[in-house]
Amino acid sequence: FFIGGVGWGAMAFPVAGGAPSPPLPAGATLLLGAGAGLLGALLDSWLGARFQAMYRCPHCGQETEQQQHRPCGVSTRLVRGVPWLNNDGVNFLASLAGAVVALVIGGLWQKIFGGGASLLTFF
Repeated sequence: FFIGGVGWGAMAFPVAGGAPSPPLPAGATLLLGAGAGLLGALLDSWLGARFQAMYRCPHCGQETEQQQHRPCGVSTRLVRGVPWLNNDGVNFLASLAGAVVALVIGGLWQKIFGGGASLLTFF
C-alpha cells in the first residue's frame, strides 16, 4: 500500500503552474489503494512461486532460500527459479507493480475528470 499511496498522493501536487486534479472521493481512494495492494500481493505470490530462487540441501533434502544451508553447513543446489532473484527482489517487483497500477488508474482519473498538470506528467 505504501508505494501505491505515495504515487497516488504525488499526483495531487500541481507542477508548472497547473491546477491539481479533482480529488477522488474517500471510498474511491480506499478502493484504489486496496486494489493496487491486492494486485501487488497476488503478483508477489505468483513471482515467488514462479521465479524466486529456491535451493535444496543435498545432505538433508530441505528446501531453503539460502545458497548455504546453515544447519548442515553444506552448499545447496538450485532446484528452481532465477539464481539472482531472492525474496527481497520479488517483494520489490510486486510493490513496484502495485505503484504502477495506482499511477495508471490515477492518470485515467485525470483524463476522464480533467485537471491540470501534475507529477504524473513526468512519468
